[in-house]
Amino acid sequence: MKQHWFLSPLLMLALSCCLSLTPTLAGAASLTSVVDRNTMQLNETVNLFVELDQRADGSALDASILNADFDVLGISPRYDNSTTVVNGRATQRSSTKWVITLAPKREGLLTIPAFNIAGAQSSSITITVKRTLGQGDAQDLPLTASVKLSSADAFPNEELILTVELVAANNVGNLNGSQLAVENADLELISQDSFNRIRNGVAQQVVELKYILSPKQAGELVIPSLTFTGVQGGGRSLFGQRGKQVIARTPESTISVKEKPNSTNAWFPAANVIVRSDWSADTSKLSVGDPITRTITITARGQRAEAIPPIKTVGQQENSFSRYQDQPQLNTTKTAEGLVSTRIESEAIVPSKAGSFTLPAITVDWWDVNKEQWRKAILPAETLTAKPSLSTPETQTPISSKNNQSQIANGSQQGLNQSAIYNQVWLWQAISALLMIVCVGQLWLSKSRTTDSKRQYPGESGDVNETKLWQALHMALKSGDTKNIARTLTPWVNAYQAGTTPITLASFINSTESLDLKTQLSHLTESLYGEKNNDKRHNGSLDTTTLTKLLQAERKVRLKFRKNSNNNRSDKHTLHSLYPH
Repeated sequence: MKQHWFLSPLLMLALSCCLSLTPTLAGAASLTSVVDRNTMQLNETVNLFVELDQRADGSALDASILNADFDVLGISPRYDNSTTVVNGRATQRSSTKWVITLAPKREGLLTIPAFNIAGAQSSSITITVKRTLGQGDAQDLPLTASVKLSSADAFPNEELILTVELVAANNVGNLNGSQLAVENADLELISQDSFNRIRNGVAQQVVELKYILSPKQAGELVIPSLTFTGVQGGGRSLFGQRGKQVIARTPESTISVKEKPNSTNAWFPAANVIVRSDWSADTSKLSVGDPITRTITITARGQRAEAIPPIKTVGQQENSFSRYQDQPQLNTTKTAEGLVSTRIESEAIVPSKAGSFTLPAITVDWWDVNKEQWRKAILPAETLTAKPSLSTPETQTPISSKNNQSQIANGSQQGLNQSAIYNQVWLWQAISALLMIVCVGQLWLSKSRTTDSKRQYPGESGDVNETKLWQALHMALKSGDTKNIARTLTPWVNAYQAGTTPITLASFINSTESLDLKTQLSHLTESLYGEKNNDKRHNGSLDTTTLTKLLQAERKVRLKFRKNSNNNRSDKHTLHSLYPH
């Protein structure tokens, strides 16, 4: 009885385990792998279909296990859902399918390994890959690719031309290819051309890619294989791509990079190097102090501008001229034949003294990659002659006996020219002196007139000295100037009447007792203010007879004034009124 109760739990545990395993075994996932063909050529592709009978994520498939023998050109996951009804019972089914396009990497038997997804495992597949058809049969292939190098070996920094040619039949489209990348080398695409051609009666599409390849160091340089694909026939539709996918692959190649030759020269490999110079003006017309620009251009084929060494200018005669260098200009141009580079250096040269000076030759050392030897690009030395500037007098050259007569003739002609020049100079000097005299004369005359207009005659400044006033009147009478006589006469008369009311010339004429003086004074006033004064013949002056009589009359009046003055006043220099009331 006790044994029965001991076995019952064990049986129940076993039964429950079986029941729990039954659904798992019944619902186990299924994974299958198939290809569209098992035999192919190296330049063809194969489609691999991997299907899981349940829904899974698209990244669940690990395609990296294919990289050993194949290039994975594309992966497309797809999802299917379906429902089936059996005996009235509906069953729903889901699946995930991956379509993978593969390109074989080599000939022979290649294996597509098994996949594992969600605990399910597929079977491995063996593919037979045959060799690619020979060159003679290449035109029958829908797509071919090739790589050509300008040289199988090179030096570091040497330029190589790498050409990739892709040839497709007319019914092949949607061309694609892998990007070229080369380690330990500078790579630059210089051209890409597409054109059509007919070869042996077959129309072809050609795509040509050209690269500049420059190894960085000595050793073996590997050019990896390139893969190109296309679609032959058909086209694209809403349900995907139609037609057959084709592939072309270039073989892997290597380049032997040599060691640099031992040399003290800067490493400058090129196919050709030329040096030339240009001047901004005519060097035969160079003068002291006039700047002229020299431009030196180094042109290199098959090299970049950065590799061109700078120009050496050692040993130039710096004491004969000054140099002002500009920054170099570097330029690299891409052509179908390779690179063409220039280094341009400009400098302004200013002669500091007259005479000749030499610009030494310029040498550029470069490595000829074609002849594999050092060569020199040379710019020959240039001699320039600077003439004295116009502001600098030229030095006289002695006359040699051989050219004595011609020099004398030239000297005579120069003497005549100098004489003519001297005559012209003298004439201009005389004219200048005359103009100066005229200007000084006008200045003196203007000053004299101003001084005369401002001059104060005796008596006008308040001077009452009778002797001085008489001397002024006496001089005026001798000069015959009527205005001066009238101007000096009134002050002299008023000098004898100090303290009384000043009199005028008219009142003096009326009050004088001397008939003779009155007559002569009347002539004076008529000369000053009469109508005849407008006549040019009178010129505002008196005739000699009238002047003499006037002077004599004035003297008599003065004597009379003096006599009266001595009797009536102690001051001999002043007078009372001329005419007592």
